Amino acid sequence: MLAALQEKLSFLPEYSFKKAAVANQSGMPSPLAAQREQKAEEKKTSGSRLGTSVSGIVGGTLTLGLTFMIGAVLKRRKPIT
Repeated sequence: MLAALQEKLSFLPEYSFKKAAVANQSGMPSPLAAQREQKAEEKKTSGSRLGTSVSGIVGGTLTLGLTFMIGAVLKRRKPIT
């Protein structure tokens, strides 16, 4: 259950952007869509430069922000004397 939730909410799963599946009018994926999906899977396994770069920038920014927040909290504390 938690894995399904994480898959739905993940920003950059496996360091690449989510791709929407294309379906025909019957609701089933078309052969062309299946080929696109297969190519997307191959590309996903080889890694995406843009997705990896964005993941690194977002992760670094979050880490830096968290570090500054912890520093601000520790600075406000009164020293023990």
